[in-house]
Amino acid sequence: MTDSLYKFGSFAASGTEEAFHYGNTWARDTDCTPQRLVIAPASGHISLLRSLMDVMRDPFGVLYVLVVPRSQLPGRYECPSPTSRGDAISFFQAFGDFFEHDGRCNVWLGAFDSSSLLVYDRHNVLYAYGPLDEFVRVLNAMGYTEVSKITFPAPHAHHYHPELDAVERQLLKYWEWKHFPLQPGDES
Repeated sequence: MTDSLYKFGSFAASGTEEAFHYGNTWARDTDCTPQRLVIAPASGHISLLRSLMDVMRDPFGVLYVLVVPRSQLPGRYECPSPTSRGDAISFFQAFGDFFEHDGRCNVWLGAFDSSSLLVYDRHNVLYAYGPLDEFVRVLNAMGYTEVSKITFPAPHAHHYHPELDAVERQLLKYWEWKHFPLQPGDES
């Protein structure tokens, strides 16, 4: 996939837009319940998600949240049954480039017993819930730096690339997804 296809951009003082990259940082978000980590990778979001999966119990549930539809029905697409670690890894390998280059969606990976959850958000951050100290150990081992807060650039832009529509159609044929309406907060 070409680097010119980026999902999240910021604006320079001159007004020109460019791809926005965080600095391999993370922060504790203690203002929400339950507490969570906000993780801001510079790149390799799916690789990081796979590393964080190692501290989670399987089987997993997968939720594809289509916020900005281009040709598909918006909503929450839930994997129809618990999936094994290997099947979840295969799914993220198959569609990782799509998730990293297109801002139309969020994707969730949760332990089916509700003990942990990772959310890869349209703003190119990951939210981690559950065994926070174990997630922090993974981040520290990968050289991530703790900061007081992760902030999104303002203003910013999301990109939804027509050349990735076919990949999304393949994604929606991957499993026999259960479709549900968007929930409050899905679009923020």
